[in-house]
Amino acid sequence: MDALIWTYNPASFIPHEIWGGQPEAPHCDVLIGTQAPPDSHHQVLINLATETPEFFSSFERLLEIVDPAHPEPSRQRYQYYKDRGYPLETHKI
Repeated sequence: MDALIWTYNPASFIPHEIWGGQPEAPHCDVLIGTQAPPDSHHQVLINLATETPEFFSSFERLLEIVDPAHPEPSRQRYQYYKDRGYPLETHKI
């Protein structure tokens, strides 16, 4: 993801940093990582993993990307959120 952000479009840049749970505060709004974020970063989580992140409920919004070649993990996560009463929306892009 880090490499894609750097090379996506030379005319634009998204300030970001790799987050590994380090004690110092991040310097930008976009973090890439697998660790729970600091208290300052709980607006939107984009989940690219096949599992439900343990800390997802601390975010205002969660976006799940579905791999059409392997949809079953996404279906399981969808059911997990639905069973717990989260409001769900789907968007075909």
